[in-house]
This record gives sequence, structure tokens and C-alpha cells, in this order.
Amino acid sequence: MDPAASAQAAPRIRASRVPRRDPRSEPPLGAARRARRERRPAAGDPRAPSEPGRPRGELRLVGFVWYDYWCMPQGERTPTEKVDFKRMLQNVNLLYLGCSVLILQELSYLSRFWTQFEAWCSMQAATGGGLGPAPAAERRCTVVPIHQATEGMASELIMMWASRSVDEAIDTLASPDVTVTNQSDKELQLYKLRELDSLVQEAVAQCESEAADPTVVEIAPAPDRGSNSIFERAE
Repeated sequence: MDPAASAQAAPRIRASRVPRRDPRSEPPLGAARRARRERRPAAGDPRAPSEPGRPRGELRLVGFVWYDYWCMPQGERTPTEKVDFKRMLQNVNLLYLGCSVLILQELSYLSRFWTQFEAWCSMQAATGGGLGPAPAAERRCTVVPIHQATEGMASELIMMWASRSVDEAIDTLASPDVTVTNQSDKELQLYKLRELDSLVQEAVAQCESEAADPTVVEIAPAPDRGSNSIFERAE
């Protein structure tokens, strides 16, 4: 058969342009799901988690990261940023009491207020009796020495703070030897630490009551009737 005639007889395939998706027209939830699918490595991809690459796979499970210097407005603040900063400062202790915490310990860690305060919070557990030392297997913190710090210093941090009670933590943190840039921050956090212990007791009791009585569906009253939420009252 003549090649020219064969080419004429064959159906012609036309390339069509696929319209690009306008991200502005896509619902936020749909865009987020599509972004996750696009980021997810396929089977056989070297980025895909395997047993040797398990840490990288676990990193993809992290949904949110809090780092105060990045997350709290620094330097000159707008009026809105000042309001946000004050609210964050009042409630930052709840993050360290309820989230997984990565401590990057360097040489000056055990001399500063914020670092020790946050470390102590991350080693606590909420109980019916208030805040108490978390068992070693249930601690939410991971201590990693950096720069010139050593594993021995990391162990010292845990030994120093893991078993301290609320009163012992307050006494130690209130010492003038524990430095802080803004003394008012230190005074505010120590005051709230005294209050937080009783709030934890109330929150645990409320959770136990709701678990025992499944008919209780109201966790917190409406704002015009007050609030029992630990997140609201901790302000």
C-alpha cells in the first residue's frame, strides 16, 4: 500500500489543550486535598517512606509547627499584632502542656526562664489532681543537644525538671538566677501557672463526668452565660 495513501486514510489525532485549573475558583478544602495528593510520592519514588526512610515519612505526618519567634509578631507591632501577641502570650503555656515538643538544647538553656518553663510544661501530664510529672514513656518532649551541648546536658535537663511539682517549679523559676528579657513575661507566666493547676483539675473532672454520662453534650456554655472552657478561662 502506498505510504502516502495510508497516511491519508489513517484518522488524524488532534492535540487538545487542557484548561489550567484556576486555584481561585477551587474551594479551599478541595485545593488543600489536591495539594496533598500532588505532594504525596508515588510507590517506588525515592521520597516514599520505607523502613530506612521512616523518619522522613513521619515528618509528613506533622500538620502544624509552633516556633515562638516565627509565630509571634516580633519588633514593631501594629495594633492588631499587639492584640494577637498578648493573647498568644497568655495562652502559650497550653501548647507546651498539650503538644509534642522538640527541645533543641544549647549551652545557655538551663539559665533562661522561657526555655526551662517550656521544658517543665512539656514533661507534665494532666491528672485529676492537677498537673503532675508524666511517666517517662508518656513524656511529650524530645531533647536534642545542639552546638556545644552534650547528651549529658540533655539528661541533666530531664533530671532537673521531669519530677518537679508545680510549687517546686514556681520556686525555681522565680529565682533571680533564671534570666528573662521581659520581667513582666516571667511574672505573668508564674501567676498563670498557679491558676493553671486548678483549671486542669476542673477540666479533667469535667471530661470524666462527660465520659460517665453520654447524655451530656454541652462542653462549654454560650459566651453570654460564661465559659467553662480551659482555653477561655486561661486568659
